[in-house]
Amino acid sequence: MVNDEAVEPFVERWTEADSLVVAEQEAARAAPAIETLEQWAASLDRGRRLFVENRSQCIQCHGPKGDGDGEDKELYDDWNKPKKGVSNAQTEALAGRFTLPLQRLRARNFHQGVFRGGDRPIDVYRRIHVGIKGTPMPSSGPDSATEGVFSPDEIWDVVHYVLSLSDN
Repeated sequence: MVNDEAVEPFVERWTEADSLVVAEQEAARAAPAIETLEQWAASLDRGRRLFVENRSQCIQCHGPKGDGDGEDKELYDDWNKPKKGVSNAQTEALAGRFTLPLQRLRARNFHQGVFRGGDRPIDVYRRIHVGIKGTPMPSSGPDSATEGVFSPDEIWDVVHYVLSLSDN
């Protein structure tokens, strides 16, 4: 028999999913036209400044240069958080309850050119706009309920900066 309390959070996430979708047309419409090298350089500079700003929190995990060496080393996804105790002894005690061991997440190193969800600009835009559910990567874009950390134009500047870091 299924416990209604156990199912409720999943039903809630499922019903709110449509509001989290960033349509490709919406994002493409929000993309500023960049026609000159000066405009591209200005976008990269704005993106770099936004990336390191306190309000964005990007450098907490990804580091100031985007190489995944941020200050926050204790990153866990929603599936690993229940395995992590407040002390090593508590974590060891919890280990017996789970089949898989506790696994820490590593923030993406943008210089490697491997991006979660794809490496096209629209893919990176979506990750920044809505975040990555189940991970510490928060939503930064506006939605129907909040103003967001970044405007669509600012997200595009961060996208351009992040993609420019790739060594590929």
